[in-house]
Amino acid sequence: MDVIDEDGRLFGAVNVVDALVVLVVFAIALAGIALVTGEGPAPETGERYVTLDFGTQPSGVAEELDVGDTSPLAGELGNLTITDTYMMTSDSGVRVFARVAVTGRTTERQFTFDGEPLRIGRRIQFQNDTYVVNGTIQNVGNATGLPVRERTVVLRDTVPAGVAQGIERGEEITAGGRTTGTVNDVAVYDARGPDRRTVYVEATLQTLMRDGAARFGGTPVEAGRTIRLPVAGSQYNGTVERVGGGLDRRTDEAIVTGVVDADTAAQLTVGDTYSVAGQEVATIRNLTVYDTGTPDRKRVYAGLSVRTLGFGEEPRFGSVAFGQGATVRFGNQSYEFDASVVRYGTADLRTGTEEVLVTDVVDVDIADRLAEGDTYTVAGQPVATVESLVVYGTDDPDRKRIYVGLSLRTVGFGEFPKFGVNQSVREGATIPFRTRSYELAGEIVRVGTLEQPGDPAERTLTLRMENVPPERADSVEQGLTETNGGQTVAEVLDVQVEPAVVTLTSEDGEIFEREHPVNKDVTLTVELQVREQASGIRFKGRILQEGNEIVFDLGTTTVRATVVELEA
Repeated sequence: MDVIDEDGRLFGAVNVVDALVVLVVFAIALAGIALVTGEGPAPETGERYVTLDFGTQPSGVAEELDVGDTSPLAGELGNLTITDTYMMTSDSGVRVFARVAVTGRTTERQFTFDGEPLRIGRRIQFQNDTYVVNGTIQNVGNATGLPVRERTVVLRDTVPAGVAQGIERGEEITAGGRTTGTVNDVAVYDARGPDRRTVYVEATLQTLMRDGAARFGGTPVEAGRTIRLPVAGSQYNGTVERVGGGLDRRTDEAIVTGVVDADTAAQLTVGDTYSVAGQEVATIRNLTVYDTGTPDRKRVYAGLSVRTLGFGEEPRFGSVAFGQGATVRFGNQSYEFDASVVRYGTADLRTGTEEVLVTDVVDVDIADRLAEGDTYTVAGQPVATVESLVVYGTDDPDRKRIYVGLSLRTVGFGEFPKFGVNQSVREGATIPFRTRSYELAGEIVRVGTLEQPGDPAERTLTLRMENVPPERADSVEQGLTETNGGQTVAEVLDVQVEPAVVTLTSEDGEIFEREHPVNKDVTLTVELQVREQASGIRFKGRILQEGNEIVFDLGTTTVRATVVELEA
């Protein structure tokens, strides 16, 4: 029998078209039954990894959290397992992040845990027999560990002296019982406040990468940010000064100057060391002290070796950039002072002895006290010595013109050697000289020598005093001398007195010479101690020429006479 006959019937009994319709209806019915009953492919178990931010937790809870802790999902397929942790201190506890393996359901369409997909921002509870914490999903991925990276940073903060003393190299920074960083180095400086210190900390921190940036304590690790470290039993709030490097300690040299009180100046000594929190930060290598215009204040020049930090564009000493013009502090248990850097890169004051000739007009009692060998001492250090002395009379019997040859202790780090309060040693400058019994301020007339220009010599001159009163003429006698400090600079060899000749003019304009009835003309022959040089003869520091006036202090009288003739 044919399967389909010539009339289109199946096995001769059922029409083929009708049979196909019945089969389609049956298939649809089966599909509907399957949809209603939910029967289909069996679900599979899958695993994903998320980063959970558990927020700030009490330290006790944070210490219990550990890798391997699990949290089963009650009544459902799935559980949570901690694979990595990261913790940091905060104001009220410990901030906790964890990498968690999430076991859940997976189908062809998605992965779910507790019936919901893993989305950033979703809250998930982690619970076991020891603790219960809630975390927020920060990241979803396949990595089993947290993106923790080491960062070396330099931080700066101002803290109480006791805290500064307690911060030590090698100290571990911990949170929740875990080490999150290590103090590699500490540099401490005075902070110019009572019991305050500027502290630089070089630390290696375990940072958490979030949003492309390394973070510590939730703060991006970048210059200018403030990072909190629990060190020395206190909170250190350090401003980030450098990322990726250390303190770069170095030793620099500089010359500094400052004005200090006399007691401090007397205590200063080469070799004195400035220490802060047990760390040596500066040492005096060279020292010179001078007077100022105030008796109890002294000018100090000190060559220092200084422990600086070289991590920036300029070396740092404390909170200041260490270089020309910077103000730095130096001190110890006995004293402290502030000084300005006047030369960077050397501690050599280039101290030396400079010979100068100075001149001044002083009271006669000062001239009498002056003597070769007198020493000018400041803070126990000799700074100048009288090597030569010449004293001349003036037209005021109570005042003397002095020429003093001085050897000066100078500092030579500038264009010119310096002496005293930033005074350059050059012609025209004024140099002080003090002892217990006198003081003077001489103008430098020569540098590099103690003597007046020229060679010493004796000269005999003819001088004339015209139309002087008879008592003046009678006051000058042969043998009178100008002598000062045991040195005779002029001696009267001869005196000739004659009536003064005066010129008269008559009413009709005629000119007559007549003897004055009273006044006298006096001719003097005088031997002088002079200085001879190619340009002429010097007496009392001035070139002598015919027609010049010379003043003599002859003890009993002061004479002003005109040079008539210069004899050999």
